[in-house]
Amino acid sequence: MLRRKGNREGAKRYYELALSLNSEYHDTNKMAESYMNLGVLYSDGGEYEKALVEFRTAVALSSKGNRIKGVYRGKFNISGVYLSLGKRDTLPTV
Repeated sequence: MLRRKGNREGAKRYYELALSLNSEYHDTNKMAESYMNLGVLYSDGGEYEKALVEFRTAVALSSKGNRIKGVYRGKFNISGVYLSLGKRDTLPTV
């Protein structure tokens, strides 16, 4: 909600707080969601390298938890970053 209203810093604080809390409880599914949200935030702001780190982490956690939808969504987002960077030949396979 904060991200959509343009409050990127507020959104980032909440995503990082959620990540911290989910890490404490070892909830890898929720951690993956937090990383995905951070990746979207960075991607929307043109911080593509940071976005790739977050998306890759989300994909790894989703794979670990057998969350196929999370893996697909992460790879889709990674593809979007590569397209934004003009790197069509490095698109991930799903």
